[in-house]
Amino acid sequence: MTHDTREALIAASEDLGNGIFRTWLAERTAVVYISQGTTREAVDTWERANLEDLAAWPSDRPYRALQEISRSGLTLYNQQAALNILRGMPPGLIGRSATVLAPGVLGQGVRLFGRRLVRQGRRTSGSSSFLMCARPSHGCWLLCQAPSSLTNLPDA
Repeated sequence: MTHDTREALIAASEDLGNGIFRTWLAERTAVVYISQGTTREAVDTWERANLEDLAAWPSDRPYRALQEISRSGLTLYNQQAALNILRGMPPGLIGRSATVLAPGVLGQGVRLFGRRLVRQGRRTSGSSSFLMCARPSHGCWLLCQAPSSLTNLPDA
């Protein structure tokens, strides 16, 4: 995700506080979360928004989410929050989730952790349809897929 794209999304987003923003796309069929930091308050806000949206997500609609965390670091606290979000996914929920990471060593570390976390979350939630990725082009991929193609996703 380019700097300009990220800033445009933030400008059009709902400010949830503590550096966390949420944008609904495609008539509320997809959601983008943007994190600007890793303070405990920011992580709590990010986790709470994700869990509330998952709980309210219509069961007849595929879940589509983009987590833009390229400006966030990796902490034990946000790792636990991410696992809590995965555990909060309703059983049987189908869809796609992509995560935009920072380029470089930090992003690669988060990506490796993310893969492990997604596998652990799949065992916990029973979901088999979530993908963690690091390529910014997946934002378009997330929205461009037809709902019928969202059920059988490759492992992260």
